[in-house]
Amino acid sequence: MLGRFLILIAMMLFGPLFIEVYLYHPMIALEGDQAAIVPLVASPLALFAGFLLLAADNRLTALLFGLVCLIEIGVGVVGTAIHLAIHAPSLMGLITAPHSWLGEPPPLVPLSFAAAGCLGLIPL
Repeated sequence: MLGRFLILIAMMLFGPLFIEVYLYHPMIALEGDQAAIVPLVASPLALFAGFLLLAADNRLTALLFGLVCLIEIGVGVVGTAIHLAIHAPSLMGLITAPHSWLGEPPPLVPLSFAAAGCLGLIPL
């Protein structure tokens, strides 16, 4: 019962993440950078896999949801690296520039994908 609740909480994180990415990854960013489409596809995929696991709890759906959660963790980590690379060309520039943590795009927001993916992996 607790496992199903954690999966539901993870799905409740993926839904608003899709809305956030849809609103803040405008079409201009999608035209300039093809990697910006990945979170737009990954979050509904996680929602679908979570609903599938809650509807039909078997070994295959658990494996699918686990795989999707691992993909979400990767999306979060790579997205954070991309957002940080936009702010500073080097790691030293990122550390010394005070404005790099406050600008657009927000550097740590993609880690919420990784957090939701980790939360989805806990009951599995």
